[in-house]
Amino acid sequence: MTLIRFLRHLPITAALLAAMIAARLATGPLAGPLPPPVLARRGISLDTVPDGQVERFLTATFLSRDSTMFVRQLGFAAAISGLHEWRRGGIRTGLTFGCVDVAATGLVLLGVVWPLSHLPGRAALSGTLDVGMSAGGFGRLGSLIVSTGRPAPLLGVIGLIGAGKMLFAPDPIADPAHLAALAVGAGLGRADSGRLADL
Repeated sequence: MTLIRFLRHLPITAALLAAMIAARLATGPLAGPLPPPVLARRGISLDTVPDGQVERFLTATFLSRDSTMFVRQLGFAAAISGLHEWRRGGIRTGLTFGCVDVAATGLVLLGVVWPLSHLPGRAALSGTLDVGMSAGGFGRLGSLIVSTGRPAPLLGVIGLIGAGKMLFAPDPIADPAHLAALAVGAGLGRADSGRLADL
């Protein structure tokens, strides 16, 4: 597939990848970690939401903590978003990504981080900053799995893997966000009436 055909058939995926690359280049070199001042200004945490910094839902999405995460998320976005857009159209892909990313992040901040931060010795969790687009990616994955017609086994396996990750190598924001996004995306996929026109 040539670049022109790629842009024509998968414009949402192309725009997402371009935004991720542009954000990476704008915040430093492709190699190396995300500069701490950028993470502090653009990452999202529970503490940033009550301050009205809702733009962080957007800015945090397109950033990566380091070059390894950047390459991993770029590949994940290309594969999942590309397949979702190919099968379900650009409008559904854009809406699923945006809605699930915001919904899953908000649910985790308020439903997981907020109560945990009130436990003894866990107050620092409210200031833990997160970046990345994986929540939106897991949402599209859930939507795609539902479209297979028999989603329960695969959703169950991915859920168990995610739960295992939370037990042995936990990330207080990313791990529950992945599971929440998978569930929200699956729900959106099931509720999709098919009335939205594809690009």
